[in-house]
Amino acid sequence: MIDQTQTNPDAIIDDESPICPKCGAELWRQSVHNGVGWEYGPYGCEDCKWSEWEIFDLSNGQSNIRDGLIFDQWGMAMRIENI
Repeated sequence: MIDQTQTNPDAIIDDESPICPKCGAELWRQSVHNGVGWEYGPYGCEDCKWSEWEIFDLSNGQSNIRDGLIFDQWGMAMRIENI
């Protein structure tokens, strides 16, 4: 289980115009409506691979492979054998 409460200490993001605190590029995130309300994933930067959630932050060159899965900065995972 991924602890979604651990955000990056520099993750102060304006939802109106989300800008990466690391490189200044525009941030993106995934969202889904579950029938009751919206659920949002972490903001992530396509340019420098920074993520709002530390566990997915790839901007410092840390590995994005855990438990046979490869993760991106938005928390999306794919099995390594499918790549």
